[in-house]
Order: sequence, then C-alpha cells, then structure tokens
Amino acid sequence: MPGKRPGNSKKKVAAANQADQMKNALIIIAVLFGSLGLLSLLPGGSAPTKPGQAPVEEAEDEGPSDVVVGTAGNFDSLVSNGVALVKFYAPWCGHCKKKFYAPWCGHCKKMAPDYAAAATELLGKATLVKVDATKEKELGERFKVEGFPTIKAFIDGDVQDYDGGRTAKDFVSWVSRMTGPAVRDVTDAAALTALRETERVAVVGFFASKDAAEAQAFQELAEENRMAAVYAAAYSAGAAKAEGVAAPGVVVYKQFDEGKAVMPEFDVDEILTFAKAASFPVLGEMGPDNYADYTGRGLPIAWLFLGEDAADGAAKAAAEKACKPAMGKLSCVHLSGKKYGQMAERVGLTGKKFPCFA
Repeated sequence: MPGKRPGNSKKKVAAANQADQMKNALIIIAVLFGSLGLLSLLPGGSAPTKPGQAPVEEAEDEGPSDVVVGTAGNFDSLVSNGVALVKFYAPWCGHCKKKFYAPWCGHCKKMAPDYAAAATELLGKATLVKVDATKEKELGERFKVEGFPTIKAFIDGDVQDYDGGRTAKDFVSWVSRMTGPAVRDVTDAAALTALRETERVAVVGFFASKDAAEAQAFQELAEENRMAAVYAAAYSAGAAKAEGVAAPGVVVYKQFDEGKAVMPEFDVDEILTFAKAASFPVLGEMGPDNYADYTGRGLPIAWLFLGEDAADGAAKAAAEKACKPAMGKLSCVHLSGKKYGQMAERVGLTGKKFPCFA
C-alpha cells in the first residue's frame, strides 16, 4: 500500500466551528422543547464491585456448562492459542455472570447464562473461561482487574480489553468478527441485500478493483479495527453505480432512519468517524444492552423520558426533528419514564411527569 493513504485530507472543521455547531444544535432543541436541562453522561448505575468489598449475597450454582474454569495452573495454556474470552468474577457479584467475576457478586449472575450459551455455541472456535478472582488473586493482579465483572479477550496469548456486548449473541458475533474475514466480499446485488437484512449496520466500500490502492487501504483499516464495524466491499464500477456512488466510495447501510448514509468523499482516515456517527439513530431507544454504547461515544446525551401513553408519539416526533441537526455531535435517546424514573431525577428532572426532556 502507498505510504500516504488515499483520500487523506485536512480536517475541514476547526474546533471553534464545532463548538459553535454544538451550541446551535442545543439552541434548536431548547426552542422546540421549551427548556434544556442537564446534558450529562449517565453514571454507570451500580459500579463494579471492588475486589476487597464485603460479600453482599451468595451466587447461585451455574450448573454444568462448556465454560472452562481458569486457575493459575491452567490459565496460560487456555489462552495461548486461538481466541479466548476470560470472565474475571467474584462469586458474590451479580454483574459477574457477565464477565470476569467474583462468585459472591450479584452483578456477575446476570451474564452467566449468556456466557454459558455462547461457550457451547463456540465450541471448537473459541474458549470461554471464568476465573474466580477471589481465589486466583495473582491472575487478577496480573491482568489489573480492579472490579467485578471484567472481561478480557486473548488472541494467541495477546490480551486486550473485550469491547463487545454482553449477550450470547454478542459473544458469538465478537468471536466471528475476530476470526473471519475482516472484509466480506459483496459479489452481486443479492449479496448486498442479504448483508443489509442480516446486519443492523454495515460499512461497505465500493472500488474499481480489489487491487486498487483505496481498496487495500480499506482492507487494512478493517484488519486493524475489526470490532469497530462490520465491513464489506464490492469491486466493480457497476456495483457502485447501482448504489448511486462513485468508486472509490463508502456507504454505511443501516436498518433504521433513512437506511443508508453516503460518505461525501473517500478518505480512509475519516471512515471510522463517519461510520460511528451514522451507526446511531437520530433518536434511539436506550436500554441495558446499548447503554455502554451511548455513554462510550463521548458525546453529551439528550434524554426523552416517555410516559407510555398517547402523548409519546408527538414527543418522539418533536425530539427527532430537534435532534437531527445535531447528529454526530449529540446523542439523543428515549426511554420509559415509568421504568426509569430515577434516571430522570438524576439528569435534573422531577421524574414524576412524562413525557419530559433534558
């Protein structure tokens, strides 16, 4: 690949302009809703339990599963070859049944069934391990486990932070993306349709040929950032023309909002930024499964709490209209005020009247 990546260009928006755009976006929302409350990131709820914290409850027996128990004696052999996920836990930690655990931790219990199901589905492809960090303290210290649960991923012995979701489907998807081709070939229109139907978000590159410098740059980007997106590519000018783009070009296909976002011009250094912004709905529903995705964006969050009644439709329509100009600069979410009333209070609302916005 050439030393200079194709499509490389200077940043087009200065920091001062970005600040002005954010300010304008917030003003738009304030006008439509009458007021704008606190736009702060939601605290993480129950914080991971610290290793020295007193037990709060006994963990239930998970029963037989294909999850391997890791100890100081077998750990290195378990993670030295292929792909392995390791859940450090405390037996009392309920969260831990999601990842690295402590047997007593109530957090840990929530993940256990999904982790076990994924271990069975991934037999022969990856090893899922659990380490009781209250007993295997040296392993906890070695991998800097500061709370429960904690998940680490190992690829041929090299450790990295696990950045996937917490359901069985998420674990399986993570392993598949780490072990399969970094870029899927889109051979025809039917293949593209199938991709769009199976993947909630997919980043697709269109190139004149597989040997094109831009195609090679796209491949390298995908190899280095496998978990950032699902990548695919079509290698013909005809495929690009059919999708209304010029080769080289990038389209983010998504199963929400307008269905796709076309990158204005090919710039390999801007693909991930563009894809990340396009991967979130204008107004998305927040819940336990995607909470970390939203808080991890590093953007302010606008909260719409719904009352689960007839007024919700109008409130969502107004919020979506207000939030659209701020896409990529602000995360706009909606959630049940009745179910998450305490959350409304934490962002400056009364938590008693819905719909409401902050």
